[in-house]
Amino acid sequence: MITRKEQILLHLYGQKNSGSVFQGRYEETQDGIGEAIGISRSHVSIEINKLERMGLVEHSKKHVYVEGRRSNRRNCYRLNGSGLNEVEYMLVHQVVA
Repeated sequence: MITRKEQILLHLYGQKNSGSVFQGRYEETQDGIGEAIGISRSHVSIEINKLERMGLVEHSKKHVYVEGRRSNRRNCYRLNGSGLNEVEYMLVHQVVA
């Protein structure tokens, strides 16, 4: 069974080459992560905070454009070097299917 932590890490791994320094993507926000893996934003927040404390994820404020709305500055999350190593280890050693 894949954990929420693993789901979030894998989702962010898929986003690793997206966005720019100033502009983020909806998929990098708590709402976008929650929609992608099927959990509420509040549960994403809890898990993301744990991942940040573990040193696997970092965030920055970026402009995020959502269709039909104006740009908002939101926290966008990405894997740091340790997070990338963690996901690559999971994939190589088939920790997740």
